[in-house]
Amino acid sequence: MLNSANPNLLSPVTIAFTSPTTYTINGGAPNAYTSGGNIDVNGWEVQISGAPAAGDTFKVGSNAGGTGDNRNALIAANSQNVGVLQNGTVSITGGVSALITGLGSQAQQINTAQSAQSAVNAQALSSVQSTSGVNLDEEAASLLQWQQSYQAAAQALRIGNSLFASLIDAVRQI
Repeated sequence: MLNSANPNLLSPVTIAFTSPTTYTINGGAPNAYTSGGNIDVNGWEVQISGAPAAGDTFKVGSNAGGTGDNRNALIAANSQNVGVLQNGTVSITGGVSALITGLGSQAQQINTAQSAQSAVNAQALSSVQSTSGVNLDEEAASLLQWQQSYQAAAQALRIGNSLFASLIDAVRQI
């Protein structure tokens, strides 16, 4: 609003584009249009951006009866329930709900598959260990037997060496 005292402030105005670069106000003389430039009429100002086509019109009028009217808010709030997905058959709310449900279902399937694979893996490891596993008690007993065998063999060699040495000494003294 530029001038609230302008007597034509509440008068309806139609801005009609006669070409992409010119417009008229209420059918008057043509004016040059610049995208984003100010259009001053009856004490108020508006800016239109973009490239309008010939025949595009904008109507500006008083909003005296529209105070407290929440039509735009209701339309915006209801837009989430309008079918815009899947050829207009599914709303945004329905699409998001279906997406979340699908993701949850897939996550549950993945968790179930992972649990099953963990069980199969544990069973396979158990099977491998039972088939090729080593009993540590048996291995320790075997090691003790080998150790005793080596000690007995070493003792037999010492006795044989001692006997051979005694035999050599006996032959020398003769």
